[in-house]
Amino acid sequence: MTLRPLIITPQQREDAARICEYAQANPYYVGDSVAPGNIPQHVMIFPLEQYRAVFSITVLKGLRYRHLSISVPKEGAYPSPAAVVMIGELFGMSTKPLHEGSGLPLSWQVKASKEEKCVIVAEVLP
Repeated sequence: MTLRPLIITPQQREDAARICEYAQANPYYVGDSVAPGNIPQHVMIFPLEQYRAVFSITVLKGLRYRHLSISVPKEGAYPSPAAVVMIGELFGMSTKPLHEGSGLPLSWQVKASKEEKCVIVAEVLP
């Protein structure tokens, strides 16, 4: 098992705020020709290149979601639940209350995607 440091500096907080602001102003509509992961304004690479996060406000069937995908560089590996929660919080996602079993927030829909090699988190916006 590889331990991956998650380093969140003041610069990462500023970058996340900038990405959130961009995402609010430029929502992604499912089916658009360019996915958020291919748009640099939606992407954050963490120090030591241990994590890559893509954040968007995604619109699907009339609902708006905070949508976050997090990947790590090792093939077949995923970020830890603790890292997912910390990165989610950085992008303004709710972090309480937590599910007793997984330790993930109850308002999150979470999926580990083998095809996209990442953990995907979605949270419906009010």
